[in-house]
Amino acid sequence: MYAALADIAATLAEMAEGGAEQKIYLSSLDPGIGKTTVLSHFVDALLEDNSLEHVGVLVCVARLDEIKTLVHRMGLPAGWFACYTSDAQVNALGGDTEPNKARVLFTTQQMVERRLDGQSFAACEVFHYRGKPRQVRIWDESWLPGEGITVSRYALSDLLSLLVSGGYRRLADKLEDLFFRVRSIEDGTRLEFPDLAQHAELNAVLSLVDSPRDNAEAKYQEQRREQLSLLWYLSGRTVVVRRDGKDGNAVLSYRDTLPEDLAPLLVLDASGRVRETYAEMEKHRDNIARLASAAKRYDRLTVNVWNTGGGKSSFERGSAGAKELVEAIAATINTKPGEEWLVIHHAASKRTEDIPAGVSPLLPDASKVHFVNWGRHAATNAFAHVKNVILAGTLFYRPSQYEALGRLAAGMKPEQGEYPLSARKRIELGESKHGILQAACRGAVRNCDGEQAHAADAYLIASVRSGIPQTLPELFPGCRVVRWAPVKRALTGKVKEAVEYLQRRFSAPGTAVVKFSEVQKVLGMSAANFRRAVRQHPAFVAEIAELSLVEWGPKALFTAFKRVDASDFGFTPSSAQ
Repeated sequence: MYAALADIAATLAEMAEGGAEQKIYLSSLDPGIGKTTVLSHFVDALLEDNSLEHVGVLVCVARLDEIKTLVHRMGLPAGWFACYTSDAQVNALGGDTEPNKARVLFTTQQMVERRLDGQSFAACEVFHYRGKPRQVRIWDESWLPGEGITVSRYALSDLLSLLVSGGYRRLADKLEDLFFRVRSIEDGTRLEFPDLAQHAELNAVLSLVDSPRDNAEAKYQEQRREQLSLLWYLSGRTVVVRRDGKDGNAVLSYRDTLPEDLAPLLVLDASGRVRETYAEMEKHRDNIARLASAAKRYDRLTVNVWNTGGGKSSFERGSAGAKELVEAIAATINTKPGEEWLVIHHAASKRTEDIPAGVSPLLPDASKVHFVNWGRHAATNAFAHVKNVILAGTLFYRPSQYEALGRLAAGMKPEQGEYPLSARKRIELGESKHGILQAACRGAVRNCDGEQAHAADAYLIASVRSGIPQTLPELFPGCRVVRWAPVKRALTGKVKEAVEYLQRRFSAPGTAVVKFSEVQKVLGMSAANFRRAVRQHPAFVAEIAELSLVEWGPKALFTAFKRVDASDFGFTPSSAQ
């Protein structure tokens, strides 16, 4: 760990002295080891070195709150730093110091992408120091060279009335044609996106979007502007059509938003050792230089796994499944009523259950429980004292989003061919590992004594089918993985018979697959009744998930039950617990 921290300091020194190669230097030390501490001490040393007084530092973070934290931790003297953001209060932290006159400039990654989109780093004077590009450049947390682009078929339909009412009937006809074509086109097909720009300028179309009347409408109108901007970017380009299940088909591509001369750049991302995006960039773009790394030991971490679905669909508002999950979360918290808890959950929406509102009334003392939704769970140390963390579900994206992300990382445009399914699956699992590592390390496990993480209990809701439970020994070396079964279901009727039969069959040596037809025959049910009354019954679905069974078929249709093994996800039996 000390060697890895020294590697960060050495890389920063090379950047300051002008000797670093034009690479993305990736440090993937786990949270809490000391990356930010090294950065703070390096800046102190740089400011005291008169021979390097011409060297400026640029620090890019994901959120405004992180700038406040860094400014406080680094304790820089007034006049030596400035903040360049869209928030006047954050900018005021730097006093009256002008950005191009401050040795250290704090900004957000969104601001960097906005100002650099379409131009080089050397040409963007706002990030200069003494008229030259800042030599020391730090990017805190996740780095990508651009953004993946996906536009759903339903988003196209939402914009049709806007265009028609604005007098762009011909443009609307083009999108309507695309709307119907995308519906039936074969998954993975590449096609030419219509050239919308020849019919109207983007700014003229954006002016059609109404000014919002309240915060709720503001979010919707901003989404419409974003979708229109993406459509104009895709105009005349090759895209891929990908099926997103119940979310409908979508078109996808990507765009680079960060110039190559932003390198050399130091990226401090704890997820660097588990995210596949970096591996894709390393292999295909050849722009990643990995610094020394050393994962913490997690021998004092117990990960309790509830083998059931944890995606947003499992928390569908008003469903029996969501009610069961909420009650189970509360029951688990109540096993340690005197301790603090952190619950990381899906954000509430019209479709998704409000987890804090559901759990809190079931607790004797809700004041000891902290709730943070996915998307706001990263890069905060406010809960580093909390020993109990519940990951109430996991964050999943649509297939089109994973492919767009993979293509971006690999620099593979749609016209260059098919992006392999195996690579997309690696990207998907890597993003899940990234989310879980960051979420769990918001609690006490982020701290360490020597090489050992502090003692903690994590509770994870994730189906074995997702592949997530099998990754835990890799994510948290030395951790103890145990089964978490907070719900005791009273099974009855055919559902009980089916579960008991499958338990007996799969306990027999050599049983890998049990066909639906076999179970139907034993139960004396038709295929239709078996599907409706058993296979689709919430209790049955939950029970077979906890038995590590999934519905499976050799081709497109499911025809049998199969026990999921670690080898199904590329792991050896000894690496899965």
